[in-house]
Amino acid sequence: MTSSAWLQADGSGGGYRPYFNMSSVNHTVGQVRYHGKLQQLQVWDGNVWIGINNNVANINTSQAANEVMIWAQQKMREEQHLQALLNQYPDLRDLQEKFELMKILCQSEEANKHAG
Repeated sequence: MTSSAWLQADGSGGGYRPYFNMSSVNHTVGQVRYHGKLQQLQVWDGNVWIGINNNVANINTSQAANEVMIWAQQKMREEQHLQALLNQYPDLRDLQEKFELMKILCQSEEANKHAG
């Protein structure tokens, strides 16, 4: 499986391990085992153990998903930079608070226009 900066697949599960009944007669559908003699991963289908092909699965994200994640990272950096500026310059923080208040008032006025 290939990995990217955006998608990680592992079996850590935060320390959680699902319970499977390992009895030789009461298997769970979807249970996976390694058959040492055949050197093969197998999955239980409810009736028999079926060998898993040696094909490699690739998990990827779409171009659109990658673009969204890049945009989100850029926005996070911009917000961190803005927060640093607001912390450094009190007058800028005051203007930003006034801007947010004006934005709320304008949105409320727009909502009232559309409601009635």
